[in-house]
Formats: sequence, C-alpha cells, structure tokens
Amino acid sequence: MEYPGRDLATISIENLTIGVFAIVMTLLVLDIKVPYVPANEILGTLFTLWPNFFAYAISFALLGIYLWVILLNSSILKKLIRILTG
Repeated sequence: MEYPGRDLATISIENLTIGVFAIVMTLLVLDIKVPYVPANEILGTLFTLWPNFFAYAISFALLGIYLWVILLNSSILKKLIRILTG
C-alpha cells in the first residue's frame, strides 16, 4: 500500500504509539470494579465513589490529550523536515 509523502517507519511508530495508548486506556477501564450494593443504597454508594469516577475521567482525558499532542508533534516535525530538506 502506498502512502504518498509518508515514510513507512514513521507510520509504524505512529501505529505503535496509538496501540500502546489503546492498551493503557483499556487497562484503565478494566480496573473499574463494580461493587455489590443493595437497590436502596445505589445513589448513596455512587455519591461516595465520585472521586474514583473523577480520577478515571481525568486520567482518560489526559491520556487522550497526550496522545493527540504526540501525533500533532509528529505531524509538525514531518512538515518541518520536508521544508528543510526541500
């Protein structure tokens, strides 16, 4: 398969990076434990677990932003190299 203007090594590194982040985000989701709670105590238990949900959301968002920045820097670096090498 042809990728005009893209080096196969660069594509491989980007795909590896995306794969690693996908695994990390999946492990983050799999770490969520569902406690046994009687039906009449669901809201109270959810309220006490809000710090865990908040930490999960912040971690997931930071991982997503970090991945976006890595891919953006890769794109900018490729454009800069193309400009400098003519």
